[in-house]
Amino acid sequence: MGHSSLVRRSLLPLLLLALSLGGLRVSASSRPIVIGRRGAMGPMPESTLEGYDRAIADGADYVECNVICTADLELICWNDLDLSLVTNVVHHPELSQLKSTAVIEGQEMQGFFAFNFTLQQIQILRVEQRYQWRDKTLHGRLPIPTLAAVLALVLSANQSPSLLAARGNRPVGLILEPRHPDFHASIGCPLLEQLLELLSANNLQPPPRPSNPFTALNPSSSLSSSSLSLADSLASLKAAATAGATAGGATAAATAGATAGGRIVLDPAVHPVVIEARSAAALIYCSQRTSIPLVQILEEGWDEPSDTNPIMQAPPSSCPPTTSLRTCILDAVALYAVAIAPEKRLVLPVEAWHKKLLNQTDLMALAHHPSRQLAVLPWTFANDWIFLSLSYELDPLNEYAMFVDTVGVDGLFSDFPATALKYLHSRDCLAFAPGVLGVFVAPPRKRGLADLLLLTAIIIIAILPMALGTLYAILKWRQTEQHLHWQEFATFHSHGPTTASERQPLTGSAADATLDPFSGDAAGAGGGGDTSPSALFSPRPLAPHHRPSSPPPFPPALGGVDDGPASSSAVAGGGRSRGGRRIRAMDFGEEDW
Repeated sequence: MGHSSLVRRSLLPLLLLALSLGGLRVSASSRPIVIGRRGAMGPMPESTLEGYDRAIADGADYVECNVICTADLELICWNDLDLSLVTNVVHHPELSQLKSTAVIEGQEMQGFFAFNFTLQQIQILRVEQRYQWRDKTLHGRLPIPTLAAVLALVLSANQSPSLLAARGNRPVGLILEPRHPDFHASIGCPLLEQLLELLSANNLQPPPRPSNPFTALNPSSSLSSSSLSLADSLASLKAAATAGATAGGATAAATAGATAGGRIVLDPAVHPVVIEARSAAALIYCSQRTSIPLVQILEEGWDEPSDTNPIMQAPPSSCPPTTSLRTCILDAVALYAVAIAPEKRLVLPVEAWHKKLLNQTDLMALAHHPSRQLAVLPWTFANDWIFLSLSYELDPLNEYAMFVDTVGVDGLFSDFPATALKYLHSRDCLAFAPGVLGVFVAPPRKRGLADLLLLTAIIIIAILPMALGTLYAILKWRQTEQHLHWQEFATFHSHGPTTASERQPLTGSAADATLDPFSGDAAGAGGGGDTSPSALFSPRPLAPHHRPSSPPPFPPALGGVDDGPASSSAVAGGGRSRGGRRIRAMDFGEEDW
């Protein structure tokens, strides 16, 4: 072996280690993006500046901010219209008069609604942890931020050299979700208009793309679900899409930016702001005014038209009979959105009772179809065991492995972005140098007979010694109890007369005056002693003349001994009679004498 070969072999481990450490800061374009849901709402209270700062420090590619409106038309970063769900508003009696009843999206609700509070009143409140089992260090101590404050935080983070260096020179983006835009428009709050104006003021709102197929529709000055819903406008959208294809592309993903496999890659450096919504009408409205990437949120029942479905209220007449409704809806979604954000169980269902994984649905295949090119960003991932399927063995890293490596998602929303990035970093390290860091996270696999036998052997090895030890203790205890019983029996029973003259049967008053062996008192008709059960069986000492001066030299044998006459009944019974009492030889052992 030459000197150069020896040097190469000695440097190979160092080279692999360097590649592994370099994999800790991989470009976001080479892996699924991680979105901090409402900041980092796992370890921190949701939708707070501190929570967003934590998500940015953990390395999240995007942070999510839900937007609602106050009574004085200020935009705040908050999810629930009812402030009593995750704030301490009930502990402020001066605000109790603001409790009211409202009909929101067809449902009558009662609570402390944000649209009845001014921004000054809302800033009095403090945010609580949504789930009681999570970290409560900052529970009830942080205020609700405005959208402008969150936007300023993100922009300042992207301008901080030290923070960018810690993040591997990766900027952070912002995903905005306008909540209940139809309802806000009905109470006089133009939520979408104000949102777009704020983005435009910060130079974050690019103009609409020229090939937008919705330019063929009549843009309304205000949001109207009835005029912009997919159910009423699907035929017009398809016609507009055909016209848009002639002009240079029908799908939103085709002209929204860099693509990977035909799908858009959401990169904060290219797309600093993304808008998501449950309402298809809200996204169509935004697509007519901006080219910001749009994401359609999918919930349970998204493919079942109904009055409460925010995507489609009635089956479209233009959907061919041979085409499934899911396909028709996704065809329309692809005209204005670059991605869908389904609830994760719409991609990989979980059995309700046993929480076991079921077969994967066709949603991923439909979204990734070349005619749609929709990225898939499922939600929500968390570390809490209550949100994990038993198939993941209560390990959140196994869930990330399943969705990233097996399902192949393009990104994900997580309450714990640090955990998601932990898996992605370990995965990238293994891709560079497998086994160098000793980190291996495998996706869950189906258990076989070998695993069952191994589990059985482990259980037997763990339980058998304890069971044998317990059985031995029980037997030893029973033996000790029996031994003590024999000693007590031998102590409290006299051995009777030992000479032939003393073995004469008692007659007359002497027989009536026989002493009770337990109480030591005269019993019988002539004795007048206490014959109650408590007296008969009380462990009292015997009379002195009933205790032998010395124990007999040997225990009584079966059938008696040849030292005098014995009653035939005693001999037949396998014992002998002493002092009018029958004693069995088997009641005594040699040690008792």
